[in-house]
Amino acid sequence: MKAAEVSEEIGDGEPEPAPDGPVFEASDRRAAIVADHRGVRLRLDDQECEFRWDEIGAVETETARFGKRYTVTVHTPERRWYPIEIEADSRRRFAEWDDALDKVLDEYFEDGAEEPADTPDDEPAETSAKDEAEDKAEAADRA
Repeated sequence: MKAAEVSEEIGDGEPEPAPDGPVFEASDRRAAIVADHRGVRLRLDDQECEFRWDEIGAVETETARFGKRYTVTVHTPERRWYPIEIEADSRRRFAEWDDALDKVLDEYFEDGAEEPADTPDDEPAETSAKDEAEDKAEAADRA
């Protein structure tokens, strides 16, 4: 059965068009990883898992000191992690893969950037310290 037939049976109508954003793909004879607008998908032999971007806490890469293994680990907010190793054809691929994965992460992954760094209680304290310094400076100018 073809993908188009499957989507018709499920009732999707048309397959989802892929946006023009970056895509990271790496695979070897046993494993594969794809990161794109939908999230991150890992496959090892006949096992697969998929993570939407809102289900991911962090994505980490690691290279073997010797050999040609490139490891990508997906961390979830529930403190679980899912590593996958890809065997590269040469160690030069590591830099290419890092760059491609960084582009995807920069485009789609939100790592809490919206959260304010300071709590609201900290802001008035900083403001009052500035106000006090300005008041002292004005008092010194008057004297």
